[in-house]
Amino acid sequence: MHHHTFLNNTWHTDSVLAFDFLLKDSTVFHSFEIEIRHDVDYAFQNLFFFIINDSKIDTVDLQICEKDGKWKGKGIGSVRTILYKFEEDVLFQTSNPKIKVEQAMRYGHLNKIEKLKSMLSFGLSIKPSHE
Repeated sequence: MHHHTFLNNTWHTDSVLAFDFLLKDSTVFHSFEIEIRHDVDYAFQNLFFFIINDSKIDTVDLQICEKDGKWKGKGIGSVRTILYKFEEDVLFQTSNPKIKVEQAMRYGHLNKIEKLKSMLSFGLSIKPSHE
């Protein structure tokens, strides 16, 4: 798992996360997992972000809290960790995929939330499917 830790636990909208991977075999299918760490002061039920892989852009709406206020994932104290399987059986075009992630949170009349607070880290993992 490759992680990006946020300075002052804040994911700024201009902060694009860049992840570089080196795959042992680019001819096999891979699974793609995401790990989000946040604290319980996070103000929203979800997290919107973009994943850019080659020329493909996906918008992800990850629910991290139930409507009744119960946090998803696991944790001790005020920190919660959510593992999310983003895609399975992905065939990358190169043995060195470069993935970018950009937060895309909006709220009410705001075009973007510039400083998303209570975000501790964002992690990505790529491994052969069925491993």
